[in-house]
Amino acid sequence: MRATAEGTVGARVPVAGQVVKVGDELLQVNSGKAYIIAYMPDMYLFEVKSGDKVSIGGGSHRVAGEVETILTVADALPPEFQNMFRPRDRSRLIRVKLPDDHGFAVSQKIRVGGCIAGWCGF
Repeated sequence: MRATAEGTVGARVPVAGQVVKVGDELLQVNSGKAYIIAYMPDMYLFEVKSGDKVSIGGGSHRVAGEVETILTVADALPPEFQNMFRPRDRSRLIRVKLPDDHGFAVSQKIRVGGCIAGWCGF
């Protein structure tokens, strides 16, 4: 098997003896610059625009990022973010650039917060 790009192989890989059909995804290769796709709630109180600085955290690890673009699409939140007592939510997506030395794992669950007057926190 030969990949068209150099990168990191994702967590889901085929196991020995697994039967696959034409068109089935065998594995995922992550390449290029690191970024985050974040879900922005409809009830968000502040304007968010490209170039805004944000704080990104996962566990005790935090880095600064920058809003790259506000995507013109809404998507359903993953099940772990849904409230089981309300109808299924759809939120607007934003793409956030990460620095090269961000230290997060691929597909890690993180939290994005805003920065005010140069101070970034949660």
